[in-house]
Amino acid sequence: MIKLFEVLYALYCARRVLYLIPKDRELRRLALDAIHAAESWILDPTAENRQKCRDAADAAYAAAEAVDAAAAYAAADAVDAAARAADAADWTDAAADAWAAADAAWAADAAARAADAAWAAAAERQAQREWYDELEDREAAYLQELAEIERRKLVRQREILEHCTGQMLAPIEVGRVLL
Repeated sequence: MIKLFEVLYALYCARRVLYLIPKDRELRRLALDAIHAAESWILDPTAENRQKCRDAADAAYAAAEAVDAAAAYAAADAVDAAARAADAADWTDAAADAWAAADAAWAADAAARAADAAWAAAAERQAQREWYDELEDREAAYLQELAEIERRKLVRQREILEHCTGQMLAPIEVGRVLL
């Protein structure tokens, strides 16, 4: 029963980092396939489903290696942890129980690494958003400053024309400002 919860927790972690993979990528489909394979093992813990789970996790790892995406590795780690926990759940003798405990610890560690990768990716995205916001604020301030310079230039040109001609010019509208 404990193995079932370990697999469920690993799947939970895999689903939590899945959003980090862009939806249009083949990698997302492979990660979802691996998650679905692990879920099918939970419903029917047979050797065939365990092998499907392992194959799907291997495919997600291969795709992650091709793209070199941290989030994909995190999802693949979590699903592989589920596959390892599924393997561990099927072993019965005493030596296998020791391996099962080690695999359970590895599964928990993989889930923690997946969560850490998700937090790191989210923090990086937040830092990028803040940088872009600051850049947009600076750009808005710069454009405002340019508009003020242009307005002053027009006022100065008007003053020069009035001084040279000796007559008052009719007011002109520049943007929403009456000069």
